[in-house]
Amino acid sequence: MTIELAARHRPVVLPVSAQTRFGSIFRPRSKTWVFREGVQYISINFALLDCVDDIVLQSLKATILWYLENWAPSTADTMFKHFLHMFRTLKTITGADCESIGVAEILNYKAALSDRTEWYLGSLASGIKRWGALGYPGVEKEAVVLLNEMRIKGGRKGEPVRTMCPITGPFSEIEYEAIISRLNGAYGNKSLNREDYLIGLLFITLGARPSQIASLKICDLTVKESSVSRGVSYSLSVPRAKQRGEITRGSFKGRAIIPDIGEILLSHANDIRTRLAGQLADIDQAPMFPGQGIQATVATGFERHMTARAMSAKVSGVVECLGVFSERTGEPIHVTPTRLRRTLGTRAAMEGCGELVIAELLDHSDTQNAGVYVESRPEAIERIDKAIALRLAPLAQAFAGVVVDGRIGEGPRRNPIVDPRFDEGRRPAGTCGLHGFCGLAAPIACYPCINFQAWLDGPHEEVLDFLLAEREKLMADGSPRIAAINDRTILAVAEVIRLCNERRKALEEPDIE
Repeated sequence: MTIELAARHRPVVLPVSAQTRFGSIFRPRSKTWVFREGVQYISINFALLDCVDDIVLQSLKATILWYLENWAPSTADTMFKHFLHMFRTLKTITGADCESIGVAEILNYKAALSDRTEWYLGSLASGIKRWGALGYPGVEKEAVVLLNEMRIKGGRKGEPVRTMCPITGPFSEIEYEAIISRLNGAYGNKSLNREDYLIGLLFITLGARPSQIASLKICDLTVKESSVSRGVSYSLSVPRAKQRGEITRGSFKGRAIIPDIGEILLSHANDIRTRLAGQLADIDQAPMFPGQGIQATVATGFERHMTARAMSAKVSGVVECLGVFSERTGEPIHVTPTRLRRTLGTRAAMEGCGELVIAELLDHSDTQNAGVYVESRPEAIERIDKAIALRLAPLAQAFAGVVVDGRIGEGPRRNPIVDPRFDEGRRPAGTCGLHGFCGLAAPIACYPCINFQAWLDGPHEEVLDFLLAEREKLMADGSPRIAAINDRTILAVAEVIRLCNERRKALEEPDIE
């Protein structure tokens, strides 16, 4: 980089054209720097800085340019946002444009931050020091000395995980099972297309970042004949992300894929191969999930790839369209890729995995951020009794079938589902809407199924009492994770009971003409 610095009180003269560390070209003299690097879409808008003088503005641009030439674009983008927040805060405090960053500016900004946001200054400090080290006007030496001596609180790492935050933290067991159930159901009834289904599954099972899924190519899927199982095994080479000094797709982590997902993913990859044939120089480099229009990247080697930002919005939209409600908030669940990652880490910790295993699952380079999952591992599963189950049932939406009159009125009677454990008189719990046999443990496995037709006079109370008793027994035996396996089924049975009570009440009320 060639930057002319005439004097300490004159603006830096920026080059006409510059190149990021990984080869993307942009124009530093423009107000907005926009480019795509790999699957990342970067837009740094210096026009937002209407609260600094021209000398500070040009020096800041030169500093951000240094970050782009030496670090990842996301690092430079984050640093710009920190500077933007500081300058806007100072403008609010003083009412004047910032002409330099001195001791007063540092102290004023720190005083304006709360205990929860003081880490902003900690993240910004390295940028201010780098600005000063580069020798650009706008940063006073005393400010750098102060930052070197100042003790700044760091961010509260892992707080959403520790508190099991219902908005940004891991999903509860009931929420997680509801997402999986709705996702499979939507794909089964064709209300969700194959691509969206696969995107949802990969984020849930891999805990991947959006840039990782967006970077996938069809050549990353490997299919091998297994001599052990005499079948086919599937694996996916997932590009690593947030690895210091590495370009996108610079290294990979192999992930085994279960055959049920592998078969669908292979069929999808073959369709992409056919669809994009002749449009790319090497069809094996076709994206696993192509972008459309402005969502598609144009970066070399990533033609037709969806951007990471578009992929993040995609998975959030896919899961949120399933209409899953949280039993903790009573509202539709808020879905982000980060919450799905936190859920994977939390579930791994609850299964007894240590920091090394969790770091490997989440593709961390070290165990620094994996410890929070082990430290905050929920040791106790919440108690669920009959009253709680009936109260949570409408929120959990675990029952996906219908209630029919059965023997009381006209209803389906073929293949009644009977279990003498729950009623010596062998009253059917209901009927399968498919009139078939799935091989699962009826009637317990039937209640969360979309094809279950629960009978109004079925022994649902007895089923609920049985499940709650089994849960209490397992909890007493010290097996909380096993005890929680049927929690969603318990809520489904409770919802059937509630619906049956409402139906009986309606039948007992006389018609008013």
